[in-house]
Amino acid sequence: MSMLFFMQYSSKTTSPSCASSDKVSCTIWEGQEAKKADLSVLDISALIIAKVERARENSDYLYLGNLNITLITFLILVYCE
Repeated sequence: MSMLFFMQYSSKTTSPSCASSDKVSCTIWEGQEAKKADLSVLDISALIIAKVERARENSDYLYLGNLNITLITFLILVYCE
């Protein structure tokens, strides 16, 4: 289930810092369905943390990086001799 957030700051305070009571107007996409919600900054951060924790770990970038290092090392050894 993927969620996209479109946020617009809607607090009436003039302070540049965000308090936990500040509300943000969000459009949350879940699949093909869009929902509007006024969430606090803490609610949004909790949703983001939960989404990150549900994501599976992927080591593809590690393997791709090791392959690149091996290829670059091989090319240096071949062309510098």
